[in-house]
Amino acid sequence: MILDDHIGDLNFTPPHDVLNRPSIADLFRKSRRCGIYIIEFQNDELYVGKTSDVARRYGQHRKIHQDIRAIRFQKLKKSELDQSERSLIYRLERAGFGLRNVTFTSIPQPGSDFEGIMPIDQQTLWLDKMLKEDRRVDRAQDSTIDARSLRSFDRLQKACTIDPHLSFLRYYIDNLIPSPRSSEISFWSLTALGGGTKEWPGVLYRLNMFWQEVMSVSGDGEDAEIWIRCARSPLEAAPGGLSQVARRIDAEPYDFHYEPGGSDQISLHAFWNDDPLRILRDEDVARSIRLFNLRLMNKGPTNFSRSHCYALVTAAYEAPDPETREALFWSRFRKPRDRR
Repeated sequence: MILDDHIGDLNFTPPHDVLNRPSIADLFRKSRRCGIYIIEFQNDELYVGKTSDVARRYGQHRKIHQDIRAIRFQKLKKSELDQSERSLIYRLERAGFGLRNVTFTSIPQPGSDFEGIMPIDQQTLWLDKMLKEDRRVDRAQDSTIDARSLRSFDRLQKACTIDPHLSFLRYYIDNLIPSPRSSEISFWSLTALGGGTKEWPGVLYRLNMFWQEVMSVSGDGEDAEIWIRCARSPLEAAPGGLSQVARRIDAEPYDFHYEPGGSDQISLHAFWNDDPLRILRDEDVARSIRLFNLRLMNKGPTNFSRSHCYALVTAAYEAPDPETREALFWSRFRKPRDRR
């Protein structure tokens, strides 16, 4: 791929060869160092960044990366930096360039800690629904977290009618989190918050991965609100696109991003109604959730493990399995086989 073909309209400088340069202070006057830069590495990876002083920032990168080959720069106002950096990362990532960025990127680098639990080949099978963790696998445990979680679970039980939420959580954990029992606590955490007041229900519980939440529920009953964070690209590629999927599950899409999840991200807001599993069971939505969660877990461990409510997850696992219950219901309508 040729980088110029994808940034030709953005007014970047030509690439400066900096392979053996400890400093680039002579290349940019002090009054013209605020903007966006693209670092090119010898293995063809890129790094996109924003800075008020590109010469100083380059020096910081050189201390970490010894394989910087070239740098390009676009002068911008400080007020333009955040949006321009995010847009450029999204553009290059969608074009297929390998980025060393962590913040704002959607696709993590290979060699993650999570690969120690689920190797890459198994991740691919799981994403395609061809692999599921054995439910007999022992769950990860931490005695300190386990003891503390009982109090938060008790508070949650007082704040809502818990049973419907447990089935909802069980379905999400079993079907939309890779290796959920092995990765619990280290790579995903469920926080029981217990809601707020009658006037403002607040969040009942929140599922977290890496440095952000991926699902939360607030309020109780049919008016409870569900927030789902997932990958945008599978929904855009679905028949009818994102808008058709949103109508199908009776949800409202919001172009809201948490930085850790990267640019390929969308938020879906829906009400509980009488069937919250309509959202999770939708094939297009399920794939986008799975892809998003897998990417985050490959980016690193959860930052919210200390607030994990082990007792709530235990209760979810003990709840009736929605898939089994539905299969039993429909079995009553099946015609018996003719055994002649």
